[in-house]
Amino acid sequence: MVYLIFILILVLSIFSIKEHGIFSGKNEITKIIEYKNKNIEENSLVIVDSRTYRGRIALAFNDRHYLESSYLDQLGKSQEQIPGSFVQLKTYFIECITDDCGWGTINDQQDFNSSMENVVSLFKNNSKELEVIKNSYGDDYFRVYETSLTLKESSLQLADSTHDWFYYPVRYEKESFDDYKVNGFFDKVLDKLAHYILYLEILITLISGFFLIYFLFRDKNEA
Repeated sequence: MVYLIFILILVLSIFSIKEHGIFSGKNEITKIIEYKNKNIEENSLVIVDSRTYRGRIALAFNDRHYLESSYLDQLGKSQEQIPGSFVQLKTYFIECITDDCGWGTINDQQDFNSSMENVVSLFKNNSKELEVIKNSYGDDYFRVYETSLTLKESSLQLADSTHDWFYYPVRYEKESFDDYKVNGFFDKVLDKLAHYILYLEILITLISGFFLIYFLFRDKNEA
């Protein structure tokens, strides 16, 4: 009877997964990463609709000079302060078509949603639409635009400076708030001791796996 219930639950789960399209194909993040790898140059600027969850932006564009669209005003105001000469910088804009790409709270932030729609209108009227990225259900999710903006060359580095995730820099391209510096003999001793403890923990974890397998087989043979 227990096996019959288990099989019934398994069959119902498989039908539910199939109905909701979990196995229907690649999701929107995988697709936008593949599109980026093939079509978005490393020396270009990528502006991503801030209605996209920040972790998803970091995952998809961590190897590009990306900027959340909420920083656009700050980018414009900083042009006179940052070094370099003005150039025509190739720029891609990633629109969140669904108005909420991962946050789950945008419906409660109407002012924020309206401000992002203004940004979308700006790019829609001054850019070339390149691609629509669909989610695994076949619905439109992201829209990619291409344009050129007159910006200082160092705007790419300014964009990189905004890449933080839970107070840590994406790809560790700059110092984090808890970086420590090894200065003097005592600091070096503590640093080496901390690393030895870390390596010992990893070794114990690996060895414990072998012991677990040994005890499982030993108990099975004794039974």
